[in-house]
Amino acid sequence: MAGQEVTIPADIAGLSFEKALEELEATVAKMENERLPLETMISAFERGSRLALHCRNKLAELEKRIEVLTRDSADGGQWQEFKA
Repeated sequence: MAGQEVTIPADIAGLSFEKALEELEATVAKMENERLPLETMISAFERGSRLALHCRNKLAELEKRIEVLTRDSADGGQWQEFKA
């Protein structure tokens, strides 16, 4: 899928970060701990990949919001980089 944009299904796009991360963790645990048929494993991997992308996108959005909120007018409106 190199060079192709990954589409996030509506049922994943509607999840909060916490719910998506919870489902991703459950999916990974299932893949690690159960003997799944190959097709089921591939489907789980695809869903997990989309869940991970959704989580990354959510974190990127939140980081941008934090940057806006931490902008200090005393610094002449200069952006401050968010440091975790």
